[in-house]
This record gives sequence, C-alpha cells and structure tokens, in this order.
Amino acid sequence: TPDYLQDQAISQVNRRKVILATSIAETSLTIADISIVIDSGLARLMRYDPQAGIDRLVTSRVSLAQAEQHLGRAGRTKAGIGIRFWDRASEVGFLPQTLPEILRCDLSRLVLILNLWGVHDFERLSSLTFLDLPSKQSYCLAQERLRSLRALDSENRLTPLGEKMARLPIAPRLAAIVAQGTSSLSLELAIVSATLLEGIDWQKNSASAKLVDFKDLLAAFWAKKLAGQSYLENLALRLASLCGLKTSVAKLINASASQIEHLGRLLAAGFPDFVAAKVSVNAADGEGRYLSYQLPSGHRVRLDSLAAIEASQYLLCLKFSGQKPSEDIRLAINLDLKDLLAIFQQEICTSSYFELNAKGIVQEQIVQRLGEIRLGQKVNSEVQATDCQEIFSAKIRSGGVEALLKLPWSDAAYAWQARVLFLHEVLGGEWPNLTNEELLRRLDDWLIPLLTTPQALVELSQANFFQALKTCLPYALATKLASYAPEKWQLPSGIWHKIHYEANNQPYLEAKLQEFFGLTKTPTIANGLVPLTLHLNSPANHTLQITRDLEYFWHNGYEAVRREMQGRYPKHPWPVDPLTAVATRKTKKALQK
Repeated sequence: TPDYLQDQAISQVNRRKVILATSIAETSLTIADISIVIDSGLARLMRYDPQAGIDRLVTSRVSLAQAEQHLGRAGRTKAGIGIRFWDRASEVGFLPQTLPEILRCDLSRLVLILNLWGVHDFERLSSLTFLDLPSKQSYCLAQERLRSLRALDSENRLTPLGEKMARLPIAPRLAAIVAQGTSSLSLELAIVSATLLEGIDWQKNSASAKLVDFKDLLAAFWAKKLAGQSYLENLALRLASLCGLKTSVAKLINASASQIEHLGRLLAAGFPDFVAAKVSVNAADGEGRYLSYQLPSGHRVRLDSLAAIEASQYLLCLKFSGQKPSEDIRLAINLDLKDLLAIFQQEICTSSYFELNAKGIVQEQIVQRLGEIRLGQKVNSEVQATDCQEIFSAKIRSGGVEALLKLPWSDAAYAWQARVLFLHEVLGGEWPNLTNEELLRRLDDWLIPLLTTPQALVELSQANFFQALKTCLPYALATKLASYAPEKWQLPSGIWHKIHYEANNQPYLEAKLQEFFGLTKTPTIANGLVPLTLHLNSPANHTLQITRDLEYFWHNGYEAVRREMQGRYPKHPWPVDPLTAVATRKTKKALQK
C-alpha cells in the first residue's frame, strides 16, 4: 500500500478504526484515538534453523517486555483498556525480554561485511563493541556457510567472489547468485532470479501449489503475469543498477530469457547445501503421499507427489515450507547428474571401499559423494592381492566358526585335523591345538596367503584348502604324524582299514571279526601309548564286540560269540582256535578255491 494511503488512514479522526498490527506497533509511532488493544500474546520472530540452514519465521510467545509495550498502545491520548489472550499464571513461561535478532538469526551477512573490514576471526570480533555479542558457535556456522558459497577461503579470508558479494546489499545466498552471474556472463538472469527469490509474494503467486518449479515463476515474470509485477520489475532494476548495469525492463527480461541454460549453475552458487537427491518414493503420512529427498547435510526433506514439478532424481531446493518434523520443499528446479558433476567439481569427494559381491568375489566400489549424497558408483574388479586378503580375512572372521566350516573342507581334511587334535590331547607339548577356534584365530597364517585374487575364495578347491591346512603343522611334526597317528592300520587279513579319531580321543578301527584271526595283541598308536578300540563285526557288519583288550576277548569272549554266530553265518569260518586260523574276509567256500 502506498505510504500516503497509510498516512491518510491513520490521520482519520472521529471515525471508528480497526487496526491489524504486527511488530510495527512496537515502534514510536502513535496512532490517535486507540482505546482498546487486543493482544494474542504471539509473535512471528525470525530464527535460524541449523538443520535446514536458513532463517525462518517462527510463531512464539511474546516476551513480558513486548506484552507491556503492546498494552501501552492503548490510552496514549485518552483512557483505554487492554485485552490479553492468556491468563496471568502462564506469564511464568514468558521471557523477560525479546532475544535480539543477532542472537537468533543467520550471521552470514554480518560476517561477510566484517571480513570486508578486516575482521577475520571471532577473537577480533569480540574486541568490537556490540550491544549483544553473537555466540562463537553462530559465528563459526556463518563462516562455514560462507565457505560453502565460496565467499571465504580455507583461512576464512574473502575470496574475489566474496568481495563482490559483500558489496551487494542483499542476502549472501542471493549475492552469490548475482556474483556468479557476473562471472558467467549471465548477469541479467542472475538479477531476475535473485529478485524473484527476494521479493515475490508467495501467498499471491503460488498459494494453490504445494511446490512451484522456479522455471514456471521465471516464465510468469517474463510474461508479466506475476502479482506485484511492477514492484518486482522495479526491484530488479534497482539491483541491476547496484551491479553497474544500465538497462530497461524489456532488455532485462529478454536477456535473462536467452540465458536460461545457465540457471542451474547460477542458483547452485547460492544454494549449494540445498541440492537434494531422491532416496525413497511413494511414502505416506497422514497428509498424503510424498517423495523423500536427502540434502548434503544428511537432513531429509519431502516433496509432495502431486507437486507442480516433474521431480527428477536430483533437485535444487530454493525454499521450504518450514513445517516440522520434515521440511516440505516449496520451490525447486530439476538438476541432472551431469549438471551436478560440472557445478560441484571442487566439493565432490571420491572414496572407495572393498566388498564381497553376491558371488563371493572381491570388488572395489568407487563412490562419488556430495556431502552425504551419493552421486555415482562404479566397480573396479582389478583388486590388489593385499586388499583381497584383507577382505577375505575380515569376511571369514566376522562369520566365526560357522563361516570357517563353510569353506571347502574334505573328508581327508577333517580326518587330518582330528589326528592332530588327538596327538595334542595325548602328547601335548609340541603338537598344536588345531581346534576350529584356533584355526580361525590363526587364519592369516595358513589360509589367507593363498587368497590373493578377487575370485580366490570362489575358486578355492578342497585340495588347495587341505594343502593350506597342512601348513599349520611344522615340518618336523608332519613327518611323525603318519607313525604316531596313522590314517589306516593293516590287519592280519592284509587289508588296510581306516582309523577313526573323532570319538573323544579314543580312536577306533572296525572290521569283520575273521580279519583279526591270528592277532594276539591290541594294536597301539601314539608311540605305543594308546590302544586302538576295536569294533569286531559280523559278516553283515553288525558289531559283535567292542574291546581294547583283544587278548582277553580271544580267551574269554570269543567262544560264546562263535557258538552263536556259526549257526547264523555258517558260510563263514568260525574256528575253535582264532589265534592259529587264517585271517580273511572270504567265505569258507572261497577259501577252498
């Protein structure tokens, strides 16, 4: 509203007036004939939100000082009353004074100006005279934000771009857009874009849409269809004049329209921390369906699925609704990956890590990130031997004994391990304790040296695994293993039979009873210290007797077995004297041939 109309409304006397006032009522302005003040007890204050990185208006309780000042508006020129929308008891929670803006808002503009004056750190700032000294945390956050805008270097000194920004009387984000436009010869588009972001009336221009595509706003401005068009045009011309650009509205519009291909780079200069990558789709809450996006800070924001923009994988967000707990994107443009890689060359970090894929092959994953946003990933299958070994070792160890037992064990490997464990229990000393837990602990000594290629674990054969396992036993002991804990034992029948070492350190051998004829004493192993447990079987391989004292069995148990079995198995020999009989697996008829 023009100022003269405001003055005319205020100066009216002897007429009943209703005045809707914001914080303007806290100024020294006196309006005659105010007799009643109705105070809601609420105020809209600008506060900085560190999660979103922007200042936003927040509805909060007024302070006691504000409430008292509001009440004083009544009765300035005559008697009046004040009506408050709260009870006196609730004033306990009111702050005594309103927190100054310097203590609750973004300090980027202040820090930019101070740097222009030669104040580069908080210690120097502290020496200046302030009514309220800003906090060091807010000051450092502002420096960080200005570094992201490339206005400050790593030592917090103004860059050439920062000097241009400091001389523009607009918010640093918008100043960065204009400064970028100066550098990229797209100044007109930068001026128009900054004008719209600064001066547009969102309630009048986009009330019906939950999100507006910034390109649509530009098109409406170029077509002169925005509410407050003349105000925006005047604002753009003033900004152009500050940039040393003498032009007309028509030239400004035509030039900016022809520079539209530079829009992404221009806006990203002012909002580098508001790049957003889609992380989920078709989520829902009580208000409807939305898409979830992630900012470089890791903060999540939302985009209504019915928004007035064709949402791509990447957006550059320009305004938010400010509704908690999740921010709703209010204004954005689409960006493609090519744009991001070109715009943020300096900020994009490349990292890599190794992993096993679904087939068990080691791969190097090379990832490009913009903050917490993953932009791209590629696979490198040419991995160094040491990296392969490290990944295989970590993978097997993390799976514990279960993972160890999933490796290509063979029956021979299990049997070999059992033989070594047996000797460790019986003889101890130099014989190692090769339990599964110990093998896992010593994994890097015997198995990992074999796994030097990305496919090594997949291609590991039973033979190679067994060969690696054998290296756990020193050579001097390996030469003794066959004699101290033999795999097989030859019976008087001439046949070699496997010795089983798995049964609680009591190795056993099983064969048909007739193969033991002529054997007077129980065989021993472990250098004669441990007698074998003998399983004497029937011709049908059913156990007839288990003994560790064969001599006692021949003299005390054999006769009873012979009487019972010779009727059941008449085709097989059951001699009266087993010590002089021929040991055999054959039938009597086969022996006669």
